[in-house]
Amino acid sequence: MALAVIGESILAAVLEVLMERIVSPAVRDFFKSQKIDDEELKKLKARMRSVSKLLNDAEEKQITDAAVKEWLDELKDAVYQADDFLDEIAYKVLRLKLEGESRSQTCTDQLRSFLASLNPCRKGVREVQIELAKILRSLEELVGQKDVLGLIERIGEKPSSRITPTSSLIDESGVYGRDAEKEAIMKLLLSDDTKGRHLDVISIVGMGGVGKTTLAQLLYKEIVVSNDRSQKSSFDLKAWVYVSEEFDVLKVTKDILKGVGSMNCDNMTEDQLHCELEKKLSGNKLSLVLDDVWSDNQSQWEFLLKPFMSVRQGSKIIVTTRNENVASIISSVSTHHIKKLSDDDCWLVLSKHAFDGGNFTAHPELELIGRQIARKCNGLPLAAKTLGSLLCSKRAMNEWMKILKSNFWELPNDNILSPLRLSYHYLPSHLKRCFSYCAIIPKGYKFTREEIVLLWMAEGFLVEPRRNNEMEEIGYEYFNELVARSFFQQSSLSSSLFVMHDLINDLARFASGDFCFRLEGDDSSKTTERTRHLSYRATKDDSYQTFKAIKNPQLLRTLLCPSGWPKHMIQQVEVISNLLPALKCLRVLSLHPFHDISVLPNSICNLKHLRYLDLSRTKIIRLPESMCSLYNLEILNLHFCVKLVELPVNMRSLINLRHLDLQHTKLPEMPLQMGKLTKLRKLTDFFIGKQSGSNIKELGKLQHLSGDLSIWNLQNVTDARDSFEANLKGKEHLEKLELVWDCDMDNPLVHEKVLEQLQPPVNVKILTINGYGGTRFPDWVGNSSLPLLQELYIRSCPNLKKALFTHFPSLTKLDIRACEQFEIEIFPLELFPKLESLTIGSCPNLVSFSKGMPLAPNLKEFQLWSCSNLKSLPENMHSLLPSLEKLSIFHCPKLESFPVGGLPSKLKGLAIWGCDKLIAGRAQWDLQSLHVLSRFSIADNDVLECFPEETLLPSSLTHLEIRTHKNLKSLNYKGLQHLISLRVDNYELHGGFHARRGAAPLHFFSNYLAMSFAGKGV
Repeated sequence: MALAVIGESILAAVLEVLMERIVSPAVRDFFKSQKIDDEELKKLKARMRSVSKLLNDAEEKQITDAAVKEWLDELKDAVYQADDFLDEIAYKVLRLKLEGESRSQTCTDQLRSFLASLNPCRKGVREVQIELAKILRSLEELVGQKDVLGLIERIGEKPSSRITPTSSLIDESGVYGRDAEKEAIMKLLLSDDTKGRHLDVISIVGMGGVGKTTLAQLLYKEIVVSNDRSQKSSFDLKAWVYVSEEFDVLKVTKDILKGVGSMNCDNMTEDQLHCELEKKLSGNKLSLVLDDVWSDNQSQWEFLLKPFMSVRQGSKIIVTTRNENVASIISSVSTHHIKKLSDDDCWLVLSKHAFDGGNFTAHPELELIGRQIARKCNGLPLAAKTLGSLLCSKRAMNEWMKILKSNFWELPNDNILSPLRLSYHYLPSHLKRCFSYCAIIPKGYKFTREEIVLLWMAEGFLVEPRRNNEMEEIGYEYFNELVARSFFQQSSLSSSLFVMHDLINDLARFASGDFCFRLEGDDSSKTTERTRHLSYRATKDDSYQTFKAIKNPQLLRTLLCPSGWPKHMIQQVEVISNLLPALKCLRVLSLHPFHDISVLPNSICNLKHLRYLDLSRTKIIRLPESMCSLYNLEILNLHFCVKLVELPVNMRSLINLRHLDLQHTKLPEMPLQMGKLTKLRKLTDFFIGKQSGSNIKELGKLQHLSGDLSIWNLQNVTDARDSFEANLKGKEHLEKLELVWDCDMDNPLVHEKVLEQLQPPVNVKILTINGYGGTRFPDWVGNSSLPLLQELYIRSCPNLKKALFTHFPSLTKLDIRACEQFEIEIFPLELFPKLESLTIGSCPNLVSFSKGMPLAPNLKEFQLWSCSNLKSLPENMHSLLPSLEKLSIFHCPKLESFPVGGLPSKLKGLAIWGCDKLIAGRAQWDLQSLHVLSRFSIADNDVLECFPEETLLPSSLTHLEIRTHKNLKSLNYKGLQHLISLRVDNYELHGGFHARRGAAPLHFFSNYLAMSFAGKGV
């Protein structure tokens, strides 16, 4: 009887797929037509079956037996060769099906003709037989070694794949034993006792996995909360930057700039970056986290911190590091050594993830075993969390006991914790394969779920669905499982971004062995002949030689540059022209870092196994027609190819295409017959042409579209029956829809008939109607047809007079702009009970809001601009809009005052531009009652001479902006004493600021706030 083992081999799922491919009709017909002995196929499958029976035993023994690990690596190499061989045959069969060669040829003649070009290196049947024999021989040799290695057949017990819900960014309820450390550091962060220092550095030091980053996340979150509670201790700028082992000052500086709001800094020099950062930080109180710092190079630190001399007193930097020398080098005012958790706290962490919220009362028999496992975690919360996630799917005592008694605890550390190895070992085969592939992800890199799932799909890791599940859905399930098992964790910056802990990243590299490699700097010589998946990080010293040193590039399946890495100039043309032709087996190709590429070579057609092509942000103008023979292509990313004006004519030949991203391109129209791409799941943009083949009705054949879709050039639709055939209503997986017309306002009736037939699916959440030339909306805009609609944008509809707004139960954001004829004299705010954001602009017919309207409890942001006839804001605004935090009123000249009772008490930001009558009555504003108002902007006023009056602005105000007041003569400093930021620009000084009564001399401000003055006379 075969022994049972928990923990499937990573190759188990791969061999199952290959054995299915061997007996597929395409492969069998190919062999039969070429008179290749059918026995060869049976032998190949039999050898794979024999090998697969040894996998589970080998998976166990490779842990301690280097010879068995080498055997598994050789097997993996042979499996790759077999997969490449079968993929070659499949491609040729597919090409024959799509292209044919001549109707006069028989099927056998056609097969023989393409066989001759099966591979440039081997011609005809004999060569195919040789290749097959080579694979068979490799497998036979591997099976023959089983006795020497002591391998036996063992049945693999499939690990559970029960998914648990993922947590929020930082779940404080899952953090134990850190209260004292958090309180002590938080006291330092919020302290005003700076002893004259502008900047304090606080270091958190501890070993990997002890919880340094988690503690920093708790502190970062608390800083955000404190900003809301107390204006005095608030930070103006906050940023979180992951540093990593390679201390790239240029990259870190860019990341800090991006964190504080400067996004356009990728192409700056070091000097420009420093100047921009100094300007951004000047006068502001900064809170910065530098996570996972390794470098103790003092000169690098001094260079990085030069721009920080301009920050306001009280600014703080938190540094997390494993190296205590780092704390000394950067002159930390306080160093906190994070201790390991107690055994009891480790048990709390483990039980929190093993049971629902730590409630193990239904399984008291597991507590004793669980506490013993927790002790083996050696006080490291990462280990306890990962093991708890593993135990979450197990409730039998014997399962817990197997983990407690596992020989993994006896392994040498090798910088990878035993609990992490154990958790990986217990993953199902399909998850092992997906996780180990993530070794190509750089440390600290933040990724989205879709990004990783599309890579897995392109590599063939997602099993073809046998039910109604889409491959993408299967990938999302895999991803969620890895999140639930703590292999991926949500980023502290966004719930849509994920990261791998450094130790988890090390685990992935350990699991992938030589088959995955990250090319970072001048280390291409370290690749091996087994390397199949390679990611690349551009550096300023790169050249073609970096790639030339890669061993066996013809075997590479992945050449990836994750987005967000530094972009530097390299010899791009040489790389494209010389390297690409060698990559015969490539499945994934990212040319994302090669921004200067404007032409893609025709040789791209040689990458016939390509599934994933990323050309985003390149300067490509046209794609070559030759790429239409990439019949396996599934993902084509042309996002932000702003110069792209034309797609290949025969795009319809890419019949396996599932994702096509055309956002921010300049395409005038789609190629003909795009409706043939019936496998498309994501099509971001569709450009309607004037030819029938690029008609909107092509969308009707794309039944599985999901996510976001923008339809452009709707003015080219002249027959409403075509828009009906697009069948938008039937695309139930669409969540965001944008309908755009460009000019042609002379045919409002045609526009109305077309829009009538463009009703979105009932599940749509975001709808934009832009450039519409009709006078009214169809009934489906505003009735119960869109019950899940959350955001509605109506823009540049100059002829629109009526819109039937009846009830939007789920709408949270409404934006109406540039609808000059819109008959909306009284706005019915009561129809939008969940509204959080309302913008109305360039609607001159708006006069007021409904009288006696009910409570709008959720509205947080309210913006009005260029409503030339608006006379009043909602009555009793202070009580009817209790959640309002931001109010902006731009160029509403007839508005004279705020409503009786004043503005809502929770208002934090107020902007008034170009409202002369309202500003003239500012004595009645009663802003002193707004105790949390912190930001105020006033602009475009011709009569203001002195501002503000002493009692006008509340003491809570910290930021003031005064713009385009050409008659402004003086500032009353008595009304500005609580400010920390003042901006005054676009004005002409009449005699300058002078120190008459109530006016402020410039030196008064220089001691305690950040100022910006720009304009004539300065």
